[in-house]
Amino acid sequence: MRSVQLKPPLRKAMKTKFKVGDRVNIIKGPHEGQQGTVIDIGEFSTAPGIRLDKYGRGNHDCRGKCPRGYGWYEESSWLESGYPKGSLDYILFSPLEEK
Repeated sequence: MRSVQLKPPLRKAMKTKFKVGDRVNIIKGPHEGQQGTVIDIGEFSTAPGIRLDKYGRGNHDCRGKCPRGYGWYEESSWLESGYPKGSLDYILFSPLEEK
């Protein structure tokens, strides 16, 4: 009997400028104008999982990472740092590309 060698996925992990714990403002898409916290960075996605501050009936739980109704995956290009520019939190915690 011959063993089968499984190969890792060919796709490389995509990079996102946000990391778990970052506060974000959603500036496009169905949740435009809302805020949330990054709770999941998918291995093969540019859409980080966001725990929204407000409940939404159609939202999910980001694969069990937040309560049902608060999670959603948003494209990185639809997000910006959730801290007001110039604030100490913005200076300390915002991605370097935005400063």
